[in-house]
Amino acid sequence: MRLNLGLQDRLELMGSTEQPELALAAMDIFAYPTTGESVGWVVLEAMAMELPVISTAVGAVPSFVRHGENGFLMEKVQDEEILASLIGLACYAVDVVVDLGHVRGVG
Repeated sequence: MRLNLGLQDRLELMGSTEQPELALAAMDIFAYPTTGESVGWVVLEAMAMELPVISTAVGAVPSFVRHGENGFLMEKVQDEEILASLIGLACYAVDVVVDLGHVRGVG
């Protein structure tokens, strides 16, 4: 995906980490396309770090991520084109998208 979007210098795909707070602190944007999530704790952690969130609208995530206001939601992870477009937009418009992460208020 990084090469297809021309984002190899702007996008790092993170795997599992033992120090999530360090990984989150290094991010400008948090993308979490998941097929199943009950509460979405990792999304809440990213929001607590004032990161704009790109996620699927599953579980409780839509109750605290408001599409276009403090992040972006997509209906399902199979929307690969939508995911790629949102990440690409976010990587090229970091200043605008990062402002979404500073919107306060949950629920």
